Formats: sequence, structure tokens, C-alpha cells
Amino acid sequence: MSILEVNNLTKDFGESKGIFDINFDLSSGQILGFIGPNGAGKSTTTSILTGFVIPDSGNFKIFDRDIDHLNIYDIYPDIGILMSEVVFEKHLTPQQIFQQSEVLLDQDLTENWRQLAEYLDLDINKRFSKLSLGNRKKVGIINCLMHDPNLVIMDEPSSGLDPLVQQKLFILLKKIAQNGGGVLLSSHVLSEVQSACNQIIMIKEGKIVLQDSTEDILQRALKVFRFKTLDSEVENLLKQRELIEKIEMKSEEKLVYTNQPEEILKILVENDIFSFYLESPSLENMFLEYYK
Repeated sequence: MSILEVNNLTKDFGESKGIFDINFDLSSGQILGFIGPNGAGKSTTTSILTGFVIPDSGNFKIFDRDIDHLNIYDIYPDIGILMSEVVFEKHLTPQQIFQQSEVLLDQDLTENWRQLAEYLDLDINKRFSKLSLGNRKKVGIINCLMHDPNLVIMDEPSSGLDPLVQQKLFILLKKIAQNGGGVLLSSHVLSEVQSACNQIIMIKEGKIVLQDSTEDILQRALKVFRFKTLDSEVENLLKQRELIEKIEMKSEEKLVYTNQPEEILKILVENDIFSFYLESPSLENMFLEYYK
């Protein structure tokens, strides 16, 4: 089932800034990672999809319903939104913030937000202005998830969180997907996108440059061999056979990038070279190739 369908979405701010003809789908059971450098168009896209910015052209559907800036508020009870900066009235406590949201949603969600606050270890009686950055982010996460939304849109959700809370957050997001919901996750932390998302979109200068399953993207990513030392004759042989995409030095190690690791392994074994390390495929390597 399609949860979110985006068609030719465009917002032109001038000077090549904005997004241009963005197309993608988010299906039931998916966590979709939306990645790109600063200014690539991630926040513009999420702002349109959450009703904060009006597009110049294009359209999108949520739960097979055509959405615009006038009717998006009708489906707010079915979606969860977390923007990169969490802002609430400073004098309110988290408990008061959640109670206000209950009124807006016209639901009794006390048990839900209390369980989430306990799970994320949040003091619900401390004024928002007195909370640390990480605890403010917890308030935003709980406010986003406490009504069990079927679509969750999050922009940089783990910034400010310690590793343990980050892990708990992604357990929550995976449960949403397992229960048939969908998550659109915009993040700069490529390791968490790689581990949590089953689909990935890369955006550059407002245009999608790559869109595929995480598994397929990692299969195409350059593989990296790390050597403390590498025999010059073997290195020349690898170059002659055009097995090396690039070589670089890093922390006294020689990094050899390739898309033919099996062929390199054969040559290394044939030449009795066993002092090396082959890295697991990395989304970061693919990202750097697209954005260098």
C-alpha cells in the first residue's frame, strides 16, 4: 500500500536553490532514508510534505488522498512530524505539552506518552526551557509518536541524543514499519540511515540522483581494502588490470577502492599477501562518490 506518493514536486527559490521535479513513493513497511548535503533540498521537501511550505508545482498524496496546504491539517491525526529544531512554549513542561496535543488530536493518549517518556527516560515535570538539547529532542519525538501515526516524517531525529536513546528511537521506528506504517527519515548520520532504512534517496542540488533499496545501493558501493603495507609489484599489477578505482593514504594505511573485490582477493592470495582488511560496504563511500 502506498502511504506517501510524491509527483514532480518543485519549489524554486531562485539561484538554483530549492527542489526540482522530485518523485518518490513510500510504501507500507518502509523506512525511507532521505540524504544529501546541506542545501540539497531535504528540509524543503519535508517542509512541503508537512504543510509548512507551498510548492510551486507538482503534487503529493498521503494514504491515496490528494494533499495540499488547505487539507493537510485534516490528516494530521494520522501523521507524526518531527522537524530538525524542536520548539515548544518555554514555560510549559513536557506533560503540559503532551496534554495540549491530546486536546488538538481529541484523544486520550496519557498512557502512550507516559510509556514513551519512561522508555526514553524523560522528566515530564521540568520546564521545556530548562531541558537539555537531547531532552528537548525527546519531547519532540514523543509528541510525534504518541498517537501511533501511520506516517512519520522526521528531519534529523537523532541529533542531540546519546547513543542509547538513538538506539531506542530506531527500535520505535522499526516497530512502526513492522506494523504497516511508513517512515520518511532525513538525516546526515549515514551510519544510522544504513542500519535503519530499507530504501534510500540521495538528493543533490534539488534533484534526486539516486533512489534504490539500501541493499542494492551497498552492493554497488566501492569496496575498500586497507593495507599497512602493499607490495609495489602487486599494486602495479592491480593497476595494470584496472582493478583499482582510487588509492589514498589514511592514518598510515593505504586504502584501495575497487568495484571488483573478488579479483583483487585472488591476486592477493596468489601472491601470499594476507595482511589486509576488507571493509564492509559503506553508504558513506557511495555518498562521497556522488557529492565529491
